Amino acid sequence: MSTAIQTVWESVLSTLKSELSYTSFETWFQGIVPLSLEDQALTIGVPDAFTKGGLERRFKKRIEDVASASYRQPISLIVEVSTNGHPPSSSSVESPVRILAPSMGDTLSLNPELSLIHI
Repeated sequence: MSTAIQTVWESVLSTLKSELSYTSFETWFQGIVPLSLEDQALTIGVPDAFTKGGLERRFKKRIEDVASASYRQPISLIVEVSTNGHPPSSSSVESPVRILAPSMGDTLSLNPELSLIHI
């Protein structure tokens, strides 16, 4: 990982950590990996589609503002669902999971992009 992306991402995390509650910061930013910083775009990898949607709705503008200030150039944010710090390839996309509904004998399709979290 380049020094520039490391510096920008650490600045984003440091700023947001000071602005958010511990719980909010851990909920939204745990497991995020900076993937690239090129052509004035910061690409980050998130663990799932839920986190991707939440970050884009709640924090995209703030992340772009902090990254732009740190990099001293306008930066746009690209959020990708990522596995182990790498963007997903088309071959790694899973087909929907099929389960048998015992009482009905029919199958149900589940979206593999979503995960259930027990809190």
